[in-house]
Amino acid sequence: MRSTAKYLALLSSAGLLCFAPVAAVGAEDTVPPVATAEDDDHGWSLGLAVINSDSTYIDYDERFPVLPMIEYTSENFTFFPLGISYRLFTTETKDPKSKPVKNAESDWALTLHTRLNFGFGERDEDESEIFADMEEREYGSTAGLSLEVGTPIGAFEFTADTDITNASEGSTATLSYGFPIYFTQKLAVLGSLGLEYQDRDYTDYYYGVRETEVRADRLAYRADAATNSFLGYALFYQLSTKWSLIHSARYLKLHDEIVDSTLTTDEDNQLEAILGVRYSF
Repeated sequence: MRSTAKYLALLSSAGLLCFAPVAAVGAEDTVPPVATAEDDDHGWSLGLAVINSDSTYIDYDERFPVLPMIEYTSENFTFFPLGISYRLFTTETKDPKSKPVKNAESDWALTLHTRLNFGFGERDEDESEIFADMEEREYGSTAGLSLEVGTPIGAFEFTADTDITNASEGSTATLSYGFPIYFTQKLAVLGSLGLEYQDRDYTDYYYGVRETEVRADRLAYRADAATNSFLGYALFYQLSTKWSLIHSARYLKLHDEIVDSTLTTDEDNQLEAILGVRYSF
């Protein structure tokens, strides 16, 4: 269950649970694959995805789980397996080239959301001996706001979240930039890059080692705040009016506060890749 939650979160963070490209920047005459009708982005979508992700923690075997994708979207409300979001307001645009990547009807969008949240990998004693005899770190639920601003050169998004379940009691913030490119009416790519900030409470909860948890190969460690960077893309290919193929890849550069933990590998990077098929109705 914990592993399943982790991989579902990867789907969400990659944008594949809610990936609906809009009009390409600088390509006003191009018809977007999933924006051919006003209500195409409303309703249900179901699918399957194969996922591969490097683990930040020590001694995790490489796996390729196949997981379901499910999402419901209305005009302002979105439901996905690990959370919900509600769009509080938008501002209408007069320039079709100035639209947020995830919102085809506005220049500005403010969204309230809540979702399951945890560090860059699952913590399960059954899968890595490094966690043996440690106090369990719970997956927390967070609540926050996202502000998305569309411009002629792409979309900028700022997201702030805080733990509401007394797990880490920490907060995170993400600043990202996304730019859609349409090659044909069926093929689109969404590039993205950004920074993610994690405060001391969040980072230490998932990567710290308390004095009571020390052993010969697991020294005490107090993690401070960390800022990670990421770069990636999501590819969308429309097979028909209902079926589509999706693929994403993301590279994360981890801060030294995470890499220096005695729970994590010496690698300061993490790769994630996803391939899936989706049916919308």
